[in-house]
Amino acid sequence: MTPYPTNHSTLVSLASEEQSNNARPAIQGRVNMDDYDVIFVGYPIWWSDMPMIMYTFFEQYDLSGKIVIPFSTHGGSSFAGTPATIQRLEPNARMLDGLTISRNNIQDARQQIVDWVNGLALN
Repeated sequence: MTPYPTNHSTLVSLASEEQSNNARPAIQGRVNMDDYDVIFVGYPIWWSDMPMIMYTFFEQYDLSGKIVIPFSTHGGSSFAGTPATIQRLEPNARMLDGLTISRNNIQDARQQIVDWVNGLALN
């Protein structure tokens, strides 16, 4: 397993390459999803989509019967339709409204995040 680079321009190039190749990067380790009823799924928006490793995740795990809550950061494309993609990949999961925050606003988003989490219908 190769970790993602921390240099922004290198990471952006890698993200573009993975997307062009429809790559499925490996995920290190496993999680027993039977232990969870609610799954928060966080990711950055890369090139108007989820990182390709997220596709690996949704192909590897069956979230049927789970509550799935997406959240993301973006550089201007908002969610870029990714909640609909997740729902398509996990048709038997219950999707709740997610939250996406611009990378330009993330430093000041604490209260927005708290309000969003407190407002979720988790019952």
